[in-house]
Amino acid sequence: MQHIDQPCPYRPFAGEVSVRDGSGSEVADVHADAAGHFRVDLAPGTYQPVPVSPHPGMSPFGKSQTVPVVAGLYSQVTIAYDSGIR
Repeated sequence: MQHIDQPCPYRPFAGEVSVRDGSGSEVADVHADAAGHFRVDLAPGTYQPVPVSPHPGMSPFGKSQTVPVVAGLYSQVTIAYDSGIR
């Protein structure tokens, strides 16, 4: 049980992520593993990983972000999901 003076610890989340290109089109749909990791090969450019809520309209919620992808390199992204519990 968590108390107001003890924030919840961060834990990995095996969620789904929709990857969108600069025009907003989905270019990949990936699932994080049990450790919360995922990898997707993309051409150089700017992308937006968009967390997909397992239950639309309900928590947990994640924020999308803009990520540059450079040829020959992987970009590290951390997606934080909010349970909504306070």
